[in-house]
Amino acid sequence: EVKGSGITSYTLTSSALGLKRPAWTMPPVGGSVTTTGLPPAGPLFADTGVDTNGDSLPGDQGIDLAKGQFDYYAIVVPTNNTGILRTRLDAISGNPNLYIRSGGPPTLSHYTYGDYGSSVYDRSLNASGGSEYGNWVPFNGRYEAALTNGTWYLAVQAAGGSNVRYRLRMDTGYITNLVLNGGSTTNQQMVAGDYLYYAVQIPTNAPLNWNITYSVQLGNVVGYIRDRVPPGQATTVTDYRDWSYDDKNEGPYPDFTSPGTYTLTCPPLRPGNTYYVGFRAVVDSTFAISWNTNGGYIVYTNIIPFYGGYTTTIIPSHGMMGYRFDVPGNAVRLNLSATNASGVWLYLEQGAPPTLTTGDNWYSSGVANPTLTEFLQTPFTWPWQPGYSYFLGVTNTTASAQPVTVVLNGEGPGSGPFGITGVHHRTNGNTELDEQVVPGLTYQLQTVTNLVNATNWTVITTFMPLASPYTNVDNSTPVAPYRFYRLIEQ
Repeated sequence: EVKGSGITSYTLTSSALGLKRPAWTMPPVGGSVTTTGLPPAGPLFADTGVDTNGDSLPGDQGIDLAKGQFDYYAIVVPTNNTGILRTRLDAISGNPNLYIRSGGPPTLSHYTYGDYGSSVYDRSLNASGGSEYGNWVPFNGRYEAALTNGTWYLAVQAAGGSNVRYRLRMDTGYITNLVLNGGSTTNQQMVAGDYLYYAVQIPTNAPLNWNITYSVQLGNVVGYIRDRVPPGQATTVTDYRDWSYDDKNEGPYPDFTSPGTYTLTCPPLRPGNTYYVGFRAVVDSTFAISWNTNGGYIVYTNIIPFYGGYTTTIIPSHGMMGYRFDVPGNAVRLNLSATNASGVWLYLEQGAPPTLTTGDNWYSSGVANPTLTEFLQTPFTWPWQPGYSYFLGVTNTTASAQPVTVVLNGEGPGSGPFGITGVHHRTNGNTELDEQVVPGLTYQLQTVTNLVNATNWTVITTFMPLASPYTNVDNSTPVAPYRFYRLIEQ
């Protein structure tokens, strides 16, 4: 609808939204090509191949964009990505803004479903003038092990009421691997607003103390840390994501706000994970970093298999035993039981050794023979998630030695009881079926009117429940005097 006020002349045009350049395929982990002194190579979206400023990179002339208009670009993000999309937007003239969205083009014209509103985008870079840097990382490190894979779209808009000329570069960030004990590097230089990253592997027999030291020779830098995925920026350049945002264990979760030495302990350090330390330059800066370990190592070296795991031992008076079990990424349910006296306490923590307090993810509260059952495939239910290590501490609070047996009966795909637990007839004639299911698995509810030589089962619905119990409604009844149902796991 075009609605005028009074006599009006207008022109209405439409065109398909197209990409300014062919989509760039982000290199996977280990697939980046690094240029000395620069982050891993990525595409440069510009309209010339001439290097005019001597930085050995072409495309210094930039791209012209008319006032209020958009240029669109795309990135194909692989599943095994580094967890960083680094963008650099240079404003040669005017004020270009950058908007990023995963799975669909960003827009400033409407809301998600097309209704009237302002915008649809995930991330934005919209300071005024100069060179702007974004080091975009996963929003939530609890549930994301990398950036969302698929096609990402980037839109550059000529904002500020004038034409613009810009350059846009992107890459996978600059990550340096350092050894855990004695890793160091010096003369690290970066410009204001950008990040440099350092990665280290924490072993499963993690050190009790990890000491990180950094010094600044010029400028001002701030450090952040995160496990599994790098720290960095989420929705805007001031929306910082690090281990304090993920809040996986009890903390503390310091940032590195001033030069010096910071000692990180286990817990909350999570054994068996890659840790990323990222430094952000508040202004153009030069700094150095080093780290080492001391204080010995954790004692959770006894491994219990997740499937069919079993262990039995005698714990000395006021003694403690530490165990670890690793949950596969496709595991469905955790079933843990113990045989013990009430004076033997059990503490369970996901990802890190328990604190042996009531602040842990689960504890037995002095109860004899406790049990624990938790589904692991329910989205966003923390801490009961697959693909993580779990640490079990067992303490003997009595004055005599005590026996304890721990049984771990984990369940994977295809395991776990399921079935139809109840059938109810609604007043409108429809049939309601209550079902016990395993969240995260796929099921089919089928029906037939005659069980004799029944081969023509009709599929009523295919569904993936997020919780159990689950209810389905057969809206096609009544259609026959008898109707039979069955539930099948796919």
